[in-house]
Parts: sequence; structure tokens; C-alpha cells
Amino acid sequence: MNSDGRGFRGEHYFRVADSTGALLRTFAPIGDGASGRGFRPIAHAGGDTFWAGPGEEGADAYVLEEWGTDGVLRRRLHRDVGWYRWSGNRETSPSVQQLHIGPGGLLYVLVWRQSREYRREYERARRRGERVARDLRDRLTESVLEVIDTRSGELLASEVHTVAQARRVLPRTLFRGSFLGYRYEEGPDGPFVEIVAGELIPR
Repeated sequence: MNSDGRGFRGEHYFRVADSTGALLRTFAPIGDGASGRGFRPIAHAGGDTFWAGPGEEGADAYVLEEWGTDGVLRRRLHRDVGWYRWSGNRETSPSVQQLHIGPGGLLYVLVWRQSREYRREYERARRRGERVARDLRDRLTESVLEVIDTRSGELLASEVHTVAQARRVLPRTLFRGSFLGYRYEEGPDGPFVEIVAGELIPR
């Protein structure tokens, strides 16, 4: 199972291949509003289903979809937020960076959204024919971590960091079926892997 990756041109977002690499099917047509070159993250939900985030290009709503590997769309979850809108430019539009299914069908969603300060800095850099430096972009872009109960569609948690902060506190990736993950760190004796445990705490 693979999702549409950066630089890939095709008519569908998802592809299923067998263990020899032979293509079995493609599904989820790319609409007119998307270029077909964006990143659409996916997360295995168990059995023959997976969850997919919106495409990076052309998405004008924060919509998460559960698909079967048979190509059938099972259901959609809509997050009613006004800040998830395609601006016409991937540099100034929010995007879902990561999906993960945790215990009990809880969906972990990591969204990057650009602050007003970043959009202003981007326009200044564009007029100069330059790009925004990565460290400045990371300080001015927000990382929104949300946890959604896929059974009820209820939002259980939402937390905002700058991307620079998120790189220091959030795991790089999570282990299947848990909120346990890892990130790479650099210590005085060289690089090492740090295990990170996430926890939902009622407030």
C-alpha cells in the first residue's frame, strides 16, 4: 500500500502492489483542485483499512478519510476549523504531515500551519527572489498536534507548538498501535535514540 508521493504524477492517490512489486490497483481519483504531486500521509488502521489525510495541494478542508485496500471509501471525518484552507501556494498553506493510529482507534494527527508572521516573511523573501531560512521558518510555523477518537469523531486533544519546539519534544515517529515513539538526539558522546512516551491527561 502506498500513497501519492512527492514528484509522482498519476490519476489516483493510492496504489496497492503485491510482494513482487506488481501493481494490483489504484484508487481515489485526484480531483481538479490538486496537482497530484502532493504528500498524502496514510496510517494502517488494522485489517484491510487505512486512514488518509488531505492532499498537500488543493485541499480546502481538514478532512480525514478511512479507506479499504479494496478501493472503497468507508467514511470521512471533518474537522470544522477555519484555519485549514489552501492559499494557492504550498509554502503558505497548512498541511497534514503525519497520521498515526494509537491504542483504541485514537488517531494522532500532526498539522503544520503557517503563522501570519511567516506569511509576511515569505512574501518579503519572494520579492527578493529568496527562500525563507529553515530556522526562521521553523520558528514561525506552528505544529498542531491533535488526537481524534475515530469511533465517535470527537476531538480529544489539541496542542500547538512552533515547529522548532515540536522537533525538540515530539517523537520523529511512533510505534504501531501505541503512543510510544522515538527521536534522534546528539549528546556529548555522539548520536543516540531517545524513546518518547505520549500520554492523554484529562483536564
